[in-house]
Amino acid sequence: MFKKFLILSLLGVSLSFATWGYFPLKDSDAGLTVKASHFIAFGDADVHRFDINARYVIGTSLEFALMNLGYQFNDPSGMPNPIASIRFQFNEKNLLFVEGAIPIGADYYTEYIHAGVQRALILSKHFAWSTELGLNYTFSSTEESYNGNITLKPGFELNFATEADFNAKPSFIWFIGAEAATMITESKIAREREVYDWYGYYYQNEEVYAGDRFDFGVAIFGGFNFEIVKHTFIEEEFSAMVFGTGKYDYSAYAFKTSLKHSF
Repeated sequence: MFKKFLILSLLGVSLSFATWGYFPLKDSDAGLTVKASHFIAFGDADVHRFDINARYVIGTSLEFALMNLGYQFNDPSGMPNPIASIRFQFNEKNLLFVEGAIPIGADYYTEYIHAGVQRALILSKHFAWSTELGLNYTFSSTEESYNGNITLKPGFELNFATEADFNAKPSFIWFIGAEAATMITESKIAREREVYDWYGYYYQNEEVYAGDRFDFGVAIFGGFNFEIVKHTFIEEEFSAMVFGTGKYDYSAYAFKTSLKHSF
């Protein structure tokens, strides 16, 4: 289960950095945009989900977004936690953001608050590059399992992402990027389970695991965004885990297909 959370965290840029995008807001972004996505991952843990995301941009300085509204088919199946996000652009190249999961879904491991800064470099009309630095705090969560309750206390995590866009035509954009995450406080897993003796009595036993302080993971992603008709885009994205230690030590790759329409 914990590895499934990590895969969702590092694979698929709209899941780990749930803000709608990295780049500054433009006049053409104003108004309502809705995006529907199909996400599927393979490897040490399988992830399969559909979700709908919506954002509303006021001018070129403020964005409100509600994301991750959908259904996850694998364990834990059901509606994942929705994510609320706000981005504020205070000059042409820099934005501040804060986002958080609303704990009403079946995904026990995405109850968090994430805040940070984004900075973009528009190098030419055909090339743009942006970076994001954020601090993520995940709240303790408890899940019932067949052998007792498991409590996760991940604490603080430092996130970094970068993306480069190439747009020879405004209606067709290629993008590549990378994401990285590292734990900066220890995580603990406490398990309470019932153990029966020969007489039928039972007692509770607790095991506590303190994770490595500087677990580190890196994922890459790439894809394209194509305008099929005016204001309607299709997006294909591939992502893969390329390096991980400790809690990020797993192998996985993912595909995401999205349809976006601006009103």
